[in-house]
Amino acid sequence: MKKQICVLLLGALISGSTFAQEELPTVWEGKFDNRATVLSVSNGDGSMIMGTDEDQCTLLDESAKVLWSTKYKELTNKEGVKTAEIQNVYWGANLLFLFDKKIGKDKITVVDIKKGTAMWTTDKYQDLTEENIEYIEDLDAFFFSLKNSTVLINARTGEKIWETDKFKGSIGGYMYFADAKELLMVNYKPTGLAALFSGFKINLVRINAKTGEIIWNTTFKGFVEKEAVTRRSLVKIFVNGDKVFLQLDGLQVFDYKNGQPIWSAVYETDEQAKTGFFNRGPHGGRVVKGGIYHAIADPLFTDKEVYLVLGSNKIKNKFIAKYDVETGNKIWESEKITKG
Repeated sequence: MKKQICVLLLGALISGSTFAQEELPTVWEGKFDNRATVLSVSNGDGSMIMGTDEDQCTLLDESAKVLWSTKYKELTNKEGVKTAEIQNVYWGANLLFLFDKKIGKDKITVVDIKKGTAMWTTDKYQDLTEENIEYIEDLDAFFFSLKNSTVLINARTGEKIWETDKFKGSIGGYMYFADAKELLMVNYKPTGLAALFSGFKINLVRINAKTGEIIWNTTFKGFVEKEAVTRRSLVKIFVNGDKVFLQLDGLQVFDYKNGQPIWSAVYETDEQAKTGFFNRGPHGGRVVKGGIYHAIADPLFTDKEVYLVLGSNKIKNKFIAKYDVETGNKIWESEKITKG
């Protein structure tokens, strides 16, 4: 069954008027040539709309005209991905990443979205999961975290740029410095049984993005979590002067030149995740998890100080503290702000 999509005129709602949904006029209506059970997404300006299922992709334009529609096995003359378990679309780069997971025979195919053609396909990289695949826009490259190494791959050609066994693990966040051609990267232990036996560690790494040379590698405290729905990592990295600041279960500060830890302040950045039971009728239910993310204000920096909101959900209070950026010494803290 083809999946139908439609676009509604929402200008009246934006201007403050209220209408029942059935009163909104339809601008256009179109159909995907597949079930669109995996992806049903649009780019930022609505000029491309993609729908995919396990083995086929359809691309529409802003008026629902089919730009192209192809089965994956036809993209690479049956040599590449035929059924994609993992699918990621990168609109800024016009790339569709497809991963066909079969024990010992995993395959990757990368598709040019605008042309509807495969750019490259390979079976060199096995045992990847969605956690272990990262597209780095600044480098136009894929980062694969494998069992025994980390690989940077040209997103256009599939060519391996470099490989290192100096650090391993899923990517929790990164910063790219174009002038120095360097990356600051957080990597952490991925989920899954294999991770228990592979020596994965949690690291903050400064790395030469062109060669893969590790400039320094240091460990940090905490556990990298992801948002329940979007799966975005709840880690922030930023640089202020000659210091690297890692926002994870508080604020951890490192020397940018050598990676040595300088000081840290522990606090809770998000409300505790909630769990519950969702009833789906006669077939039973499932446990659902959620949370309130980014509920605590980010650190506020001045030239020499930083202001932090500290506290714990367990003791139900918060307070503001002022720290010296250089030393981490606490200058003052406010009275406790408790829930009424």
